[in-house]
Amino acid sequence: MLPIDRPDLQCSNVHECARTVGTNWMTVRMVSDRSRWALAGILLLLVAIVLVPRAAAQGVDEEARTIAKQLQCPVCEGISVADSPSPLATQMREVIREKLAAGEGREEILRYFAERYGETVLGSPPIRGFTAIAWVMPYLGLLAAVGFVVWAVRRRSGDPLPKESVDPSLDRYVEEVDRVFNRVRDEPLR
Repeated sequence: MLPIDRPDLQCSNVHECARTVGTNWMTVRMVSDRSRWALAGILLLLVAIVLVPRAAAQGVDEEARTIAKQLQCPVCEGISVADSPSPLATQMREVIREKLAAGEGREEILRYFAERYGETVLGSPPIRGFTAIAWVMPYLGLLAAVGFVVWAVRRRSGDPLPKESVDPSLDRYVEEVDRVFNRVRDEPLR
């Protein structure tokens, strides 16, 4: 029997306990080290048992919040289920957590709420039917604006006056107007 297994021994150090029992002090030391490693392993296992479910719960809570942000509260105007203080939103958040814990995916949960409360509960409507216009119109508007700018720039980039006059008899008047314009432009302001 090793000194470690005998609590009745009152030894001041490992050497004294080893002599009392009649064994080598290295044996006592090895058992003591093994016990420490075993204790450290047990503590590590307990910490893992406690922390892993918390991390998984945080993952579920995070996913539940993400889904709740994609849903509009049926009671509150313009507030997501994640941010709404209403009792209905609280119930909806709880249903989301339950469905996630049951293994349902994001799309299944969103579909469940859309079937129950209508598609208006979805933060972003699906792209089909009439709602497709809501998705396409901003891009069409942007395309029209770019087209207008290109058209306006091309139109303004041409010469404002044609190089040749329509009537050759007007050339003399055009030259006179150009001369007066240049003289007025070059004069300092008074």
